Amino acid sequence: MRDLAHDGREVNIDHFPHGIVIDSNNRYDWIDLVYFGHMDSCRFHTDETTPLFLRVFHLNSIYNGTHWMVKDWEGAEAAFRIEKRIKHRFIDAWKRDVKENFARIKQ
Repeated sequence: MRDLAHDGREVNIDHFPHGIVIDSNNRYDWIDLVYFGHMDSCRFHTDETTPLFLRVFHLNSIYNGTHWMVKDWEGAEAAFRIEKRIKHRFIDAWKRDVKENFARIKQ
């Protein structure tokens, strides 16, 4: 990645027609690896999402307006793109699953 950035090149993630690419940074816990003077408050964000590309990383800590809440050390976050025409269906299904404590998934 350093060489690509140095040479002004980009990663080509479009390797497989009709496939999906999963890129995981889950092995790198930025909170454990980097200390900027604020315990448990380092956050990682991806700079973009692209079609058929899923990026997974450690769960970020959450700032509730007054202090940083302790993160779930076993949790993970995923960044992905959803087409606008189906975004509302996805969000509705996700809200239902959260409300039902993912009962349909556990079946």
